[in-house]
Amino acid sequence: MSNIEFVGLKSAPSKSLKLKGKKVHVTDQVSCTNTRIYMKRYEDFVQYHGAVSTKNIKEADIILVDTCAVTQQREDMSLEMVKKSETLAKGGAKIIVCGCLAGINPKRLQEYYKGDFFSPKNEKHLAQILDLDEEEAKFLDPYNIRGRFMGADYTDVSLGLRLGIYACTLAHQIDNVISLHWIPWLGRFLDYSQAANVKAYAISVSQGCLGNCSFCVIPMSKGETASLPISFIIEKIQSLCADGVKKIILTSEDVGAYGVDLGATVVDLLEHIHRIKEEFYLYINFIDPRWLRLHGSDLVKISKLGKIRFLQFPLQSGSNSVLRRMRRAYQMEQVLPHILEFRRRAPKVTLGTQIIAGFPGETLEELEETRQIVKKNYFHRTDIIDFTNRPGADTEKMDSHLPQDEIRKRVCLLQKEIRTPFIMPSY
Repeated sequence: MSNIEFVGLKSAPSKSLKLKGKKVHVTDQVSCTNTRIYMKRYEDFVQYHGAVSTKNIKEADIILVDTCAVTQQREDMSLEMVKKSETLAKGGAKIIVCGCLAGINPKRLQEYYKGDFFSPKNEKHLAQILDLDEEEAKFLDPYNIRGRFMGADYTDVSLGLRLGIYACTLAHQIDNVISLHWIPWLGRFLDYSQAANVKAYAISVSQGCLGNCSFCVIPMSKGETASLPISFIIEKIQSLCADGVKKIILTSEDVGAYGVDLGATVVDLLEHIHRIKEEFYLYINFIDPRWLRLHGSDLVKISKLGKIRFLQFPLQSGSNSVLRRMRRAYQMEQVLPHILEFRRRAPKVTLGTQIIAGFPGETLEELEETRQIVKKNYFHRTDIIDFTNRPGADTEKMDSHLPQDEIRKRVCLLQKEIRTPFIMPSY
């Protein structure tokens, strides 16, 4: 088995093989790239102890259910996946709910589900659930590399979405053989949709977030930033290149916070990566715009070198007053000049952002400020998402929450200003 199939397992397969004869199934993925990497890791761990994977949930002895709770929609999708798994599972199968729902809203999860679960902050509980001792849980040591090949693996979705994903996957298959980047809009599309590319490999460079955003509940599930040493990341990329991998996604809850716990920075990481001589491309999800204040000029300089193809800076709003209520650690005038520098000095880099529409108390004037940012086409891809009030977030205590129909109107208003030829959903 190659060194990139069994992610992070540096020792030989377990001698105990306590799960030999068992079959493990991982449900369709509803979460972010980083959590999808973790799900692959959990599957690897179960295989490491003797089980074999199956795509048929009805024959599985162990079912790992991926969940997300960053928005109400994702939480509802996750609960549907839990219920579906219970319905399809054979008698005696062990269902284990993983992912952020278990850390963000365990109370609601337990209203629907009475079985085993664990959050990303408590991964070693997986070993306990499977009756494996603590020594056998060392695969979860944060100094083990975490990664996986990408590729959209939805099956239980609408026909239209499925066809769109298949078309996107086909475009990537062609691009992996014969570059399609000579078609500008298609090249941009391929850059920001690497999650659908089965030959793109994603590495989780850190876990957790240093932010204190009033709307966000991710720290409840994943905690503060814990970074993988630079040497481990370099070694992994070199091994990937040796195996012919050309497209590498660097991911985290905030790649920009990389290294704060190690006395290093994201710039240090990228400089070391750029010293690798092999040919490959980087796609980076996500960098909080706050880091542009510290590293903007250096990031532009590194981007000019040609390895970086995609960078995402989630602005969340174009209004300074909304950003203050969101507790984002920047104002627009502190980050937009750097975005313009990327457009001017590193024009081959595809830039992405995310905007939240309908934040509590958002006035029409604040909405217009955001609309103007979207309209000016600073970014090649802009995702507009509905504000959803998450349990445990500080926005729960805020006044002036907007009606859902008004939020949807604002989403549609902002989407009309986007000039990207067509947008594939994020997965």
